[in-house]
Amino acid sequence: MFTVFIDDSGTAPDQAVAIASALIIPSDRLLALEDEWTRFKRMRDFSSFHASTCVAASVKEGFGGWTQTRIDRTVGGVRLLVKRYGAQIISFAINKEDYDQAVPTEMRRLGGEYHYTWAIRHTLDFINRWAASVGYTDPFLYIFDWMDPKADRKAKAEIETVMAQMETDNPGFYEGKYDFERRQDFAGLQCADLIAWSCYQMALSVMHHKPIHRLASDVYWNLQKRNNAKEWFFAAAMTRYDLDRWAAKHSADHERNAIREKWLNEYKQRKKTRT
Repeated sequence: MFTVFIDDSGTAPDQAVAIASALIIPSDRLLALEDEWTRFKRMRDFSSFHASTCVAASVKEGFGGWTQTRIDRTVGGVRLLVKRYGAQIISFAINKEDYDQAVPTEMRRLGGEYHYTWAIRHTLDFINRWAASVGYTDPFLYIFDWMDPKADRKAKAEIETVMAQMETDNPGFYEGKYDFERRQDFAGLQCADLIAWSCYQMALSVMHHKPIHRLASDVYWNLQKRNNAKEWFFAAAMTRYDLDRWAAKHSADHERNAIREKWLNEYKQRKKTRT
């Protein structure tokens, strides 16, 4: 069995790109990862890893006063653990402005208002493609980074809707097989955080010509290389042209949209009845 740790980056409204990144780890390797992570934290003397605050030497999250050498070694250590325990990395980026201009309001109403929701859909699709390519046919266990039930209520509800839709299309593969957990409690989520951060920085560099952070570039390109593993790090995005074509195709599929509308109304009614 595999466990999929999913983290996000760029979900704040003022950020130009949204990222969903997944780290797939064989479930029978999780205890070994946690054991090694505990030793690694003790050696580097931190309580919880968060890439953006670590590289910024943030006082708020316990990285205040760190030297550049200490930061480099900590980031390098997390990167090494990703390569040691991960079976596959999948990351999907969306340029928010392109999405807002290309995707009609009605499609966003049916598919989710948040850019991150759209990225999650495509990430799940690519995970399924990877599973098919390696002949894996059992369900995954999905662990999402924690979303506050109050502050992130709508965004979390959209992800739950996506998982319910996936369950409808693939019975037995999603319902009861995902949860939202705190990053600090899972080494896999902290490793996925480094992936999401580096992919976010790379996306800003490509889409908005923003100079990429040195460590983000190092992590991104280093993860591309792994012995005896071809395309184990899959990072994707859609250009504005691709988005326009995608939106035009799906907007014109009235039968499919009617089915989605009916399913969404029934799903909301079921949730309302349960609560």
